[in-house]
Amino acid sequence: MRTIGDLALIKESVSSLATVSLAVRLMNEHGVRVMPVIDDGAFRGVVTRERALLSAPDAPVRDIIATLVLDMPESSPVRYAARLFVENGLDFVPVMRGDDFVGLLTATQLLVELGRSWDPMTGLSWSDRLRDWGSDALDAGKEITLVFFDLDGFGAYNKRHGHIVGDRIIKAMAQSLTRIADSDRDILVRYGGDEFVLGSVRPRIEVEASVTHDLTGSLRVEGVAEDVTYSVGVSGGKRTRERERIHYASTVDNLINLASRDCMANKPLRSSPSGRPETGQPVERTCIVEVERDNGTCTAMASVSLSGTSAMAAVTGDSDDLLGLAARAVSRALNKIRPEIQAELEDAVVYRRWDGRPVAIVDAVVSMRQGSVKVRSSASSPDGVYSALGDALTDCLLKGAQDLVRSGLM
Repeated sequence: MRTIGDLALIKESVSSLATVSLAVRLMNEHGVRVMPVIDDGAFRGVVTRERALLSAPDAPVRDIIATLVLDMPESSPVRYAARLFVENGLDFVPVMRGDDFVGLLTATQLLVELGRSWDPMTGLSWSDRLRDWGSDALDAGKEITLVFFDLDGFGAYNKRHGHIVGDRIIKAMAQSLTRIADSDRDILVRYGGDEFVLGSVRPRIEVEASVTHDLTGSLRVEGVAEDVTYSVGVSGGKRTRERERIHYASTVDNLINLASRDCMANKPLRSSPSGRPETGQPVERTCIVEVERDNGTCTAMASVSLSGTSAMAAVTGDSDDLLGLAARAVSRALNKIRPEIQAELEDAVVYRRWDGRPVAIVDAVVSMRQGSVKVRSSASSPDGVYSALGDALTDCLLKGAQDLVRSGLM
């Protein structure tokens, strides 16, 4: 059930000792017509833009505070809040978490909220809300990142356990994703039957780090013995120049399609009786990479294992491109295991998470017989930056193989 705590409440505030002119400037900066007045963490009332403009600019805010007699707990359902607004002729209500002020709810926010379509099972909005949100963000000059989530083999759970358990899985997925969403900068929607999309105006690298760190890739659900897994795809967040004469709704649709395709490419692989990779259980893989320097030259040594088959390779070169050197060693080792597939590094970005663990994001070209495809993947490894790079490049090879199989080019 959708509650008022799920809404984008007005959280920016001003002190009662501040001047009226400062309050007006803050309201203009945040695009609001009312602002909470907070002193030492306690809610005192509100100041409205209309009343502030009629007051002396150097007067203190305390002289024009409007006190509010009602408040609401953040767990209040949206429809209950709307009824209370109508019955009491309210314009604003402070939202509380116990004795703590959470934000200010306005009648306008409720009207907009009630005009949207919601999924009654999860309390999330549907894809139409995502498109509106994305178009508004792009029109405001913000860059958006979309993360697409799709449950793996969801239809099989419905067949095996029934729709009650299937509904339980959907709810568990929604709750898991809600925990990583930033209500001020993100939107989370149920895109389809077992698909969800997180939209964010946060930097892409921050969104990806949040997904990597805070989600496990699987769910424990009552009534299901095994873990329920899901796949993830990402798009957007990489614009390098301003858009001109763009149709923002089309851009959002394109980003959704790209994230969906990336999610599909990230689906785990298994071997069929013919030996060709298909969607299913993940291929077991490990990759350890070490780089040594000696008298101005560097040697990268890679040890890779795929489903029990292992290979090693070493490449020597200068120290100008250590990531490229490590990638070539990994590619050679992979080629010994899967000689029909070539994976060539195009670009790589490495960074460290909040806990110091390295993460590598890799773009690669995967080739097989007469076809090739560009693939992106990311990985984190406790064995260091180069091993994270090797894991990501190995994943690119597996994803690329799957894409080429689907295209009939294997």
